[in-house]
Amino acid sequence: MREAVSGRVLGLEHVRRGMKFPGWQFEQPLRRAIPELFRALDTKDPWTVLHWLETPLESLDGRTPRMAIEQGDLPRALSMAKFDM
Repeated sequence: MREAVSGRVLGLEHVRRGMKFPGWQFEQPLRRAIPELFRALDTKDPWTVLHWLETPLESLDGRTPRMAIEQGDLPRALSMAKFDM
């Protein structure tokens, strides 16, 4: 999938089953956030973005960045991503 290679979606290579695409990333506001997160984290590695999204951060009141984004806190999550790089 060309979008996975270009950093627009999380396309995770799985050893035995090809590419996996977490379904939650296709819902707004995450759909809009994924490309911005690749840029903010300065990476092309989808595993890095996934790990960052699913790791609770004290700076986000113990929420994962994914939870913060789903709860409408995209600007704060993006600023944390830029800080973490």
